[in-house]
Amino acid sequence: MSELNRDELMALKAERALNPATLGYTSDDVANALLIMTPSRTVRRRVPVARLKDYFRKTAHPVSRRPLRLTVEDLARDATAAPAHRDAARLALHTVEDPTNPDVDLDNPLVAAMLDLLIAGGAIEAAHKTAILAMGDTAVSRTEEIGIFKPVRARHFARAAGTS
Repeated sequence: MSELNRDELMALKAERALNPATLGYTSDDVANALLIMTPSRTVRRRVPVARLKDYFRKTAHPVSRRPLRLTVEDLARDATAAPAHRDAARLALHTVEDPTNPDVDLDNPLVAAMLDLLIAGGAIEAAHKTAILAMGDTAVSRTEEIGIFKPVRARHFARAAGTS
């Protein structure tokens, strides 16, 4: 049975006290426990490189019908391409192949700029950029947002009410 520690109970108490109307809390602790545990919010998180690598290997360019991985490689080797486009392609390949790089912050403006250069160079399309950036969206429950990573039950709401 997973019990909440004092800090988690205090976070739960504050949550219920500060946000009852906006989050829909009621006097029904069972309903509150279900509500707070439901993944209903979107947060941005870093994306594992393996997920990006998989996307570039499995997603085809709509014109060439080749995997994006190959269209990016082509751009990186294209001597007639603009240097900025080639550099962006090389950086993209390095990003997904570097074993010391476990994840990528898709909210970094440099990532968006790199993707824009890949679009300008013809290696990917705007829809690919949108799909890649959306990988950073993760549905989480309110418990995760307030730092509780255990199941919250009705009894926890009752205990939190009496915590000081």
